[in-house]
Amino acid sequence: MKLPYICETYAVNGHYTFVDASEICATLPTKYTNYGHKYGQLVQADNIFEWLFLTAMATENDYNDFFMGIRFRKSIGFERMDKLRLRLAPWDIGEPNLKNGNCVALRINKNGPAWFIDDCMKRKAVVCRLTNEKPMSMVPQTVRCPDGKEDWILGETHCYYLVSNTSMFSSGFKADHDCFKVSKKVN
Repeated sequence: MKLPYICETYAVNGHYTFVDASEICATLPTKYTNYGHKYGQLVQADNIFEWLFLTAMATENDYNDFFMGIRFRKSIGFERMDKLRLRLAPWDIGEPNLKNGNCVALRINKNGPAWFIDDCMKRKAVVCRLTNEKPMSMVPQTVRCPDGKEDWILGETHCYYLVSNTSMFSSGFKADHDCFKVSKKVN
């Protein structure tokens, strides 16, 4: 009988808070030393291929709501647990909504997979990322988005606002002007 886990080798049964799930992922390699993995963390997706693999495996195994290894801290904004900069931010409509909590979770529903903000104390299924190599380290973030724009996404040189209202979508030459209008409204 197939168990409902993304990877049955490392099955962890139960639902855990963000902190507990992070600890479970960090200690999994010490429990399964014969598989050769040395590092564990809450799941991350660095590119579209990892995102597609993650969401396909989660869907196949009925995981429709679990924490990602990302949280929001007022002092620096959105932070990956491995300290790398966010490369993907597939937010659901109306997200990120910091009124709901500080932890990023993935929800897979009829509209597809999307990130949302949830309370870190809620209990969710655990999905870990296990690797043979230590996650790359980067220089810690020393900049953040300005006050009042904490829910914006910090890029390499700018902060970005995710537009979820379809009436605000634009493209071409009009997009630059519309982005300027939105940033002026939010200021």
